[in-house]
Amino acid sequence: MLLPNADKAILDIRKLREYTLNPGHLAGGNKARMFASCLGIGQQDAELLRSACLRAILSNEALEKVADSHGKRYQVDFVMQHQGKSAIVRTGWIIRTGEDNPRLTSCYVRTS
Repeated sequence: MLLPNADKAILDIRKLREYTLNPGHLAGGNKARMFASCLGIGQQDAELLRSACLRAILSNEALEKVADSHGKRYQVDFVMQHQGKSAIVRTGWIIRTGEDNPRLTSCYVRTS
Protein backbone atom coordinates (compact mmCIF):
# COMPACT_ATOMS: atom_id res chain seq x y z
CA MET A 1 0.00 0.00 0.00
CA LEU A 2 1.21 3.49 -0.79
CA LEU A 3 0.80 6.42 1.57
CA PRO A 4 -2.73 7.78 1.05
CA ASN A 5 -2.76 11.12 -0.81
CA ALA A 6 1.02 11.02 -1.11
CA ASP A 7 0.87 13.49 -3.98
CA LYS A 8 -0.59 16.06 -1.56
CA ALA A 9 1.84 15.45 1.30
CA ILE A 10 2.90 18.36 3.48
CA LEU A 11 6.59 18.58 4.31
CA ASP A 12 7.68 21.88 5.81
CA ILE A 13 11.30 22.53 4.82
CA ARG A 14 11.89 24.17 8.22
CA LYS A 15 11.40 20.82 9.98
CA LEU A 16 14.29 19.38 8.00
CA ARG A 17 16.55 22.45 8.08
CA GLU A 18 15.99 23.53 11.69
CA TYR A 19 15.52 20.13 13.34
CA THR A 20 16.44 16.99 11.36
CA LEU A 21 19.60 18.39 9.74
CA ASN A 22 20.61 20.80 12.52
CA PRO A 23 23.60 19.34 14.42
CA GLY A 24 23.13 21.95 17.15
CA HIS A 25 19.52 21.03 17.92
CA LEU A 26 19.16 19.35 21.31
CA ALA A 27 16.72 16.70 20.08
CA GLY A 28 17.58 16.54 16.38
CA GLY A 29 21.36 16.77 16.60
CA ASN A 30 21.96 13.02 16.49
CA LYS A 31 19.81 12.69 13.37
CA ALA A 32 21.82 15.46 11.72
CA ARG A 33 25.11 13.78 12.56
CA MET A 34 23.86 10.49 11.05
CA PHE A 35 22.77 12.21 7.82
CA ALA A 36 26.18 13.91 7.60
CA SER A 37 28.10 10.71 8.33
CA CYS A 38 26.07 8.29 6.21
CA LEU A 39 25.13 10.51 3.26
CA GLY A 40 27.21 13.68 3.46
CA ILE A 41 24.03 15.73 3.89
CA GLY A 42 23.88 18.90 6.00
CA GLN A 43 21.50 21.77 6.66
CA GLN A 44 22.30 23.27 3.27
CA ASP A 45 20.85 20.09 1.70
CA ALA A 46 17.39 20.39 3.26
CA GLU A 47 15.68 20.85 -0.12
CA LEU A 48 17.49 17.81 -1.50
CA LEU A 49 16.21 15.70 1.40
CA ARG A 50 12.72 17.18 1.10
CA SER A 51 12.55 16.29 -2.59
CA ALA A 52 13.85 12.77 -1.93
CA CYS A 53 11.20 12.18 0.76
CA LEU A 54 8.37 13.47 -1.41
CA ARG A 55 9.48 11.33 -4.38
CA ALA A 56 9.90 8.26 -2.19
CA ILE A 57 6.36 8.28 -0.83
CA LEU A 58 4.98 8.13 -4.37
CA SER A 59 6.52 4.73 -5.04
CA ASN A 60 7.59 3.05 -1.77
CA GLU A 61 5.37 0.95 0.42
CA ALA A 62 3.79 2.60 3.45
CA LEU A 63 3.41 0.61 6.63
CA GLU A 64 0.35 1.62 8.63
CA LYS A 65 1.25 2.18 12.27
CA VAL A 66 -0.75 3.05 15.36
CA ALA A 67 -3.86 5.19 14.97
CA ASP A 68 -4.72 7.42 17.90
CA SER A 69 -6.80 10.48 18.68
CA HIS A 70 -4.39 12.61 16.62
CA GLY A 71 -4.77 10.54 13.45
CA LYS A 72 -3.38 7.62 11.43
CA ARG A 73 0.38 7.16 11.33
CA TYR A 74 2.48 5.62 8.58
CA GLN A 75 6.09 4.70 8.02
CA VAL A 76 7.89 4.79 4.67
CA ASP A 77 11.49 3.63 4.24
CA PHE A 78 13.54 4.34 1.15
CA VAL A 79 17.10 4.07 -0.09
CA MET A 80 18.77 7.43 -0.58
CA GLN A 81 22.03 7.89 -2.46
CA HIS A 82 24.21 10.99 -2.28
CA GLN A 83 27.89 11.65 -2.97
CA GLY A 84 28.57 7.97 -3.66
CA LYS A 85 27.02 6.92 -0.35
CA SER A 86 23.80 5.03 0.29
CA ALA A 87 21.56 4.70 3.35
CA ILE A 88 18.03 3.74 4.28
CA VAL A 89 16.00 6.76 5.35
CA ARG A 90 12.94 6.18 7.50
CA THR A 91 10.12 8.70 7.35
CA GLY A 92 7.08 8.95 9.60
CA TRP A 93 3.82 10.51 8.48
CA ILE A 94 0.46 11.33 10.04
CA ILE A 95 -2.90 11.99 8.49
CA ARG A 96 -4.51 14.01 11.23
CA THR A 97 -8.03 13.27 12.32
CA GLY A 98 -10.38 15.29 10.11
CA GLU A 99 -7.70 15.89 7.45
CA ASP A 100 -6.84 14.07 4.22
CA ASN A 101 -3.21 14.94 3.52
CA PRO A 102 -0.20 13.31 5.18
CA ARG A 103 2.31 15.43 7.10
CA LEU A 104 5.90 14.49 7.88
CA THR A 105 6.45 13.69 11.56
CA SER A 106 9.95 12.22 11.51
CA CYS A 107 12.88 11.56 9.23
CA TYR A 108 16.14 9.81 10.09
CA VAL A 109 18.78 7.43 8.80
CA ARG A 110 17.91 3.89 9.81
CA THR A 111 20.84 2.16 11.46
CA SER A 112 19.56 -1.41 11.69
